[in-house]
Amino acid sequence: MKTHSLNRSVPVVSLFLLGSLTLVGCTGEPRPDGMPDLQPLALTVIQQGVPLEGATVQLIADDPNISRWASGGVTNAEGEVSLKTLGQYEGVVPGTYKVTVYKMAIDGDSTTEAVDSPSSGGSAKAFLVVDPKYQAEATTPVKIEVAKGVDTLPAIDIGAAVKITQMPM
Repeated sequence: MKTHSLNRSVPVVSLFLLGSLTLVGCTGEPRPDGMPDLQPLALTVIQQGVPLEGATVQLIADDPNISRWASGGVTNAEGEVSLKTLGQYEGVVPGTYKVTVYKMAIDGDSTTEAVDSPSSGGSAKAFLVVDPKYQAEATTPVKIEVAKGVDTLPAIDIGAAVKITQMPM
């Protein structure tokens, strides 16, 4: 009876996997079937005239035919967000969108233990800092048009900051 040594096949398998990973890295992940062309788009979110850092921005398509291509991102220190579709593809499908903006802040002891377990004795409190009307598709007043060839739009001003306490879960 012939036996095969596992030790001999490990280098061959390792080389195969390394080669496969290299090819994937070079070509990128393939786009999903049916994904329309995407328009690179950057938005800026300001609150009381100041860039809003760390806000989650989501675009909700008016057209149900493109609603499956969810787009959004998180603002940087300058309040800018480079929007991605499905969380990984640069850009947005051209169309008309409602824009939602959400941000939570932590006051007090913001250690991971205090935030994750309010009963740990920490004094962290979570607050919404964006007016709730901007956080829901049904109530947001912000609407944008994404057009082919347009990669930036005017800043979105979400008005005055709020501080709405969130209940612990």
